[in-house]
Amino acid sequence: MSDSAADSVFRILLVEDAPDQSLLLSAVLQRLGPFDVTLVQDGVQALELARGGDFDLVLTDLNLPGIDGAELTRRLKEEFPDLPVLAATGYTDPAYADGAYRAGVDALMTKPVDPEDLEARLRELLPRWRTHDGPAAVLAVGAAPGEIEMGCGGSLAAHHAAGHHVVLVIPHPNSDDERTAERLEKAAENLGAGVVVTRSAEDTAAALTRLSRELLPQWAYLPSAADREETRREIHTIARAALANVPTLLGYAGPGTSLDFAPDVFRDVGGWMDAKLGALAFHHGEAGDPATSPDFAIAHARYWGRFNEFGEVEPFELLDGRHAAGSHREADSDAADEPSMPPPWVPPHLPGFEPLAPAGTS
Repeated sequence: MSDSAADSVFRILLVEDAPDQSLLLSAVLQRLGPFDVTLVQDGVQALELARGGDFDLVLTDLNLPGIDGAELTRRLKEEFPDLPVLAATGYTDPAYADGAYRAGVDALMTKPVDPEDLEARLRELLPRWRTHDGPAAVLAVGAAPGEIEMGCGGSLAAHHAAGHHVVLVIPHPNSDDERTAERLEKAAENLGAGVVVTRSAEDTAAALTRLSRELLPQWAYLPSAADREETRREIHTIARAALANVPTLLGYAGPGTSLDFAPDVFRDVGGWMDAKLGALAFHHGEAGDPATSPDFAIAHARYWGRFNEFGEVEPFELLDGRHAAGSHREADSDAADEPSMPPPWVPPHLPGFEPLAPAGTS
């Protein structure tokens, strides 16, 4: 693959023998992004160009003269295993699609190609495009209103202050109620975030999958699996599956977090506590839930502050496999009688997650 991202231009090899389709796809690509498109009409020529060129992606029809798209993909993957191949076909037979995926196609579209679908596939297969196409994205998912704000509200406000695009995903059975929707939106706005409200676990999974594909987030926050409540453990499992490609996944503490919560990162959010408390006020004022009260939020932040110079801290598990879904001990097991002490403080220099300075500092 090329280093074309250095100048924000991506080289695409377009393999299409139908003149009308090649012209249409070329025009769509030129409109969508910084793409340098090279067009060829058969698989043999495409293979030769791929060997002599330096492309970021191959977009190919499957029904080609010379060698077809499946065989072209197979040969490309043998020589350039990291080169993404996006295929398009007018055939809808599942067996035809299965053959394409067995050949190594990374994604498959049905003709006529929908420009929005094409854009989504390109964003999925060209992650570097996202870094040149707007602010980095952050997702946060919760099991109930107020839990995101309590668990990671300060960090999300810090992301917003750094210019990141922050989106909250919250399941709520009364999402159609105008008063509820307004409260959720205002709480999110206090953190500089947008909000997507879902009705069920299935809706949440679909929303996370869609947002992951469209935004290509660099960070995602989700409830820890070390929780006494099944609902939060279920959301954790759903999010881990839907956000598997997100580079940095962080598990936050919730109202039912058990003694098995073992944070790796202790992030000082003192500069953003006002934003966090302001967001929580919309939830606590409505329901009076002690788990969303300002006093509890302050006490929680100061409790964890002992691991980071006694500041106001949000603790996170770095979900790197050690904290895989289901790996925590069950809260009602015999082992749960023995508390797990948090590890020593680890400075939050995570891959792609540089520490952010508190507001008003340089």
